[in-house]
Amino acid sequence: MRRSLAPLAVAAAMLRAAPAAADPMDLNLERLGAPAGSIWLAINQQCVAAGKCTGVALSAGEAANLARESQQRYRTLAMQLGLGLTAFVLDDPTTGGAVGFEFSLEAGQTAIRHPQAGASPAPFGPAFAVWPVRGDDPSALRTFALHVQKGLPYSFDVGGRLIYVDQSQMMAAQAELRWALNENYGPAWLPDVALRGAYTRLLGQRDLTLGVIDFDAVFGKRFGVGGSVRLTPYGAVRFSMVAAQTTPIDFGPTAGTCQTTTCFPDARSPGEALATTAPFADVKYADHRIFRYAVGGKLNAGRFAMALELTYYPGQRLEGHDQLAEVLLPDSLGGALRLGLDF
Repeated sequence: MRRSLAPLAVAAAMLRAAPAAADPMDLNLERLGAPAGSIWLAINQQCVAAGKCTGVALSAGEAANLARESQQRYRTLAMQLGLGLTAFVLDDPTTGGAVGFEFSLEAGQTAIRHPQAGASPAPFGPAFAVWPVRGDDPSALRTFALHVQKGLPYSFDVGGRLIYVDQSQMMAAQAELRWALNENYGPAWLPDVALRGAYTRLLGQRDLTLGVIDFDAVFGKRFGVGGSVRLTPYGAVRFSMVAAQTTPIDFGPTAGTCQTTTCFPDARSPGEALATTAPFADVKYADHRIFRYAVGGKLNAGRFAMALELTYYPGQRLEGHDQLAEVLLPDSLGGALRLGLDF
């Protein structure tokens, strides 16, 4: 078995500890709901036995529907979080040369909408949420980043970002490689063109592993303004793939046997804990491919550099795969600012 659930279930039943302090945007994946109908039935049985769900009757069909909606919430969360972390390029298609170096600070905001929060109300336990954060339901994902780039010979440069999710303990690390195919060569009408590849990995979320692979084509043209100032409007077509996995999650205590976000001490037997524990199905790169589009402009004045960018994702329907239900991912618009120094 790829993931052994029994040891984790036993540990959850016997050694469940009090929760650690959390920030408003930290995730509690248990509030997505269990991804399998059998778990909903087991939770219901335990909840009734504990005397906390008197009168609740849950059929196999209702349990399957609850599981389907849980899968939709998880899939939407993984996609929106991955796309939000990688929402912006914030760079034109030119490089700083083989000895160039750029250091910058970035801030961005991406709208997050989730109309399919779940048609079925929770029969017991806390309310469902596509973004199961500790604070209020968010309408946007705000990020701040430290971005470093180093020029290489032959119009290549490498870079890295350290991305922080506002009001959370979540961060992400990104590595990128860029190649300027055409850089200030040819006739005036010919745009500069660069290809970019990047990999981003989520950090600081205990139960969720998430990665994003980006392939971008950036087009632009540099213009001189007033001698020492250079202005470069640009556009980008972006192809992204998102993947996510979760650890086995015990959905029993928060969904049924307790009315708060924890159950301490957990008096259930190891078998009862195992019956309510499972991971979500994997979100795979091959099944989660999307296109995004960006427009922006970069200004260079001496050592100072500034960029503004808008990114749009038109939304799309993701077909059902394996144990993941079909989901309609809403469209999204975001904006970002970059302030930096070129050396």
